Amino acid sequence: MKKRNFILSFFLLLLGTLFAFAACGGEKTKELRINVPENTVLEAELGAYDIPKYDVVDSDGLIMAGYLVEVESVVGPDGKEVPVSYGKINVSVPGIYVITYSASGEGVKNASLKVDFGDRIPPTVNMDEDALPKFYISGFTYSLPQYTISDGPDMSKCWVKVYYKANSDSERVEVAVENSRFEVEHNSGKYIIVIHVEDAAGNKKDNEYEVEATGPSEIVEGKILYSDEKFGVSQVKTLWNNFQLSYSTEKAYDNEAGALKVTVPSTGGDYIILDRIIESDVSKYTHLVIRIYNDNDHEVYSGYCWFGDITLAPNAWTELKIPVGDLDTKNVTHPAVAGIVINSENITNLSLRLFDDYEKNTVEGGSTFYLSAMYAVTEAPSEPEMVVDDKIAYFDEAFGVEQVSLYWPAPHKLSYDTSVSYESENGSLKVEFLSVQADNYVILDTPWIKDVSAYDYLVFRVYNPTKHTFSMGTTWAADTEIAAEGWTEVKIPVNLFGAAGSITDMSGAKLSATDISKLPLRIFGAGSFAAGECFYISSVFGGKAAEPIEKNVVLNFDKASALDRVTLHWGDPNKLSYDTSVKYEGEDGSLKVEFLSVQADNYVILNTPCIKDVSAYDYLVFRVYNPTKHTFSMGTTWAADTEIAAEGWTEVKIPVNLFGAAGSITDMSGAKLSATDISKLPLRIFGAGSFAIGECFYISAVYGINEIAEK
Repeated sequence: MKKRNFILSFFLLLLGTLFAFAACGGEKTKELRINVPENTVLEAELGAYDIPKYDVVDSDGLIMAGYLVEVESVVGPDGKEVPVSYGKINVSVPGIYVITYSASGEGVKNASLKVDFGDRIPPTVNMDEDALPKFYISGFTYSLPQYTISDGPDMSKCWVKVYYKANSDSERVEVAVENSRFEVEHNSGKYIIVIHVEDAAGNKKDNEYEVEATGPSEIVEGKILYSDEKFGVSQVKTLWNNFQLSYSTEKAYDNEAGALKVTVPSTGGDYIILDRIIESDVSKYTHLVIRIYNDNDHEVYSGYCWFGDITLAPNAWTELKIPVGDLDTKNVTHPAVAGIVINSENITNLSLRLFDDYEKNTVEGGSTFYLSAMYAVTEAPSEPEMVVDDKIAYFDEAFGVEQVSLYWPAPHKLSYDTSVSYESENGSLKVEFLSVQADNYVILDTPWIKDVSAYDYLVFRVYNPTKHTFSMGTTWAADTEIAAEGWTEVKIPVNLFGAAGSITDMSGAKLSATDISKLPLRIFGAGSFAAGECFYISSVFGGKAAEPIEKNVVLNFDKASALDRVTLHWGDPNKLSYDTSVKYEGEDGSLKVEFLSVQADNYVILNTPCIKDVSAYDYLVFRVYNPTKHTFSMGTTWAADTEIAAEGWTEVKIPVNLFGAAGSITDMSGAKLSATDISKLPLRIFGAGSFAIGECFYISAVYGINEIAEK
């Protein structure tokens, strides 16, 4: 039994030894190795790099269990070992790095991986989202988009080109670019902007940007929406998709071929947004005009943004007119998106409204509308922006151009210009030379004031920016040489109108002062002007000759013209007027100060005294007549306070030595007034709280006197 067990144990030991030997002999024959790619150099970017992981495999590529492959070393191009941290290396120097792997256990050789590190990323194009338009319009010239290139470009190798591609099957055709601009000739297909970037190492990339080409059949200046053709549908969008937009020939305004059809499937509100505008800057025009057909049996309302609401009559075309000026003065906004600027220089996102319920801002379901083309137009003003006393020709605003014409239109051109203006005016009439001609006539066809018989003269100013002189006047009088490089005043005496006068219209008929329509303003002696040169004419006013000022009269309150020289500091409580019913001694009248409300204090401001320099006098003196039973006081700031007696005249004396730096008299801003110029001198009214509405007092002329003088 023992022998039998011994033989069995020996057999099992021998069998295990044979198995072990067979196993060892088999692995050797299978040639175990680490599966690092052979004869291969990997490429990688500089920076942090995750070291690849590999396994031990046999000759058939089968992964062998029980082996651990680790990185033994990493050696850089300089032969120095590179530290490994958490399976990563940080590479800043380009070159080939050798990563050596080893496996646990015997019989597996080390393996090496070569990795070529370098900068292989091409430069980057940086461009704003709105650098390219949504579409290119045929017939227009566009600039290349603005962009920058970063990440080390070699600018000598970078370029930009433009291509046109008609459709997906066609070849690209290069488009000529001159001075960074190119012309769009097609209204379909795509334009492709290719920006090629490259660095010194040869890393390069073509960045391509596609822009749709579109456009109407013909570009028309001032045409904003081409709703009369299919292109118009692509120019607009709705805010909430509650309106359906399409092109239709069912209705058309006037001679247009079609219209933008708006259908409302179900009751709701929406806005039509101007999205793709060919001419978005309308600042040179006065109005936007569109016609809307209300194809319903009830009235509907329309407007723009929040303004300009009009009623659309049923089954009829109605004009919606938007003043361009309102786009700059009213709060015109996008109906839903804050921060979008809409003004006359960019009307993109301007919205049109359609609604029949004001409260809900909705339209009944089933409604249909048709929109004509929209135009930007310039309408000549029919009247001045603000009527000004004595103003005959409003050359300081656009209306003035409508008042005049040229006798010979070819040599000159008339326009309104804001770059040159006389004193506080807003502009002037520009007379431009289109050719060399010495003489012409600006005809005042429609003066705002036709009857000038109440005036002594007509006056205007001419600005000549050139070095030439010439003359202006009328037919055949008031010839005035216009000096070079400055303003010159031209006065036309009114007594030259009429049967006995010399002023005629261009037919030779005498012009009457009661109607100066067709008055010629004569230009002559201008032969030295070259084409392109110009001069400017201010507004034309009617004027009156200054009244003779009596000696020592500082302010002539005894004359009606004094009202032009004074104002009230606070206009509401009192009223100034000229009155002849009350006057001091030999004077013709006085300044009446009437109470419109109860207020104790006010100031009569001597804006333009007849005599500004009062330094030769000892006193300024005036008299005040108080017809009421109240007393009050007058003086100046802050001196000469005098109680004004009731029911009679009271003299007020202001010592002239109170003017100047050492004196107490100031203007209303608190600045000291000098005796050499008392303009803006306040005459102070105070303590007048007892006056009732409608009561008044009177001020005589103001005189300059000396101690020994009397008035």
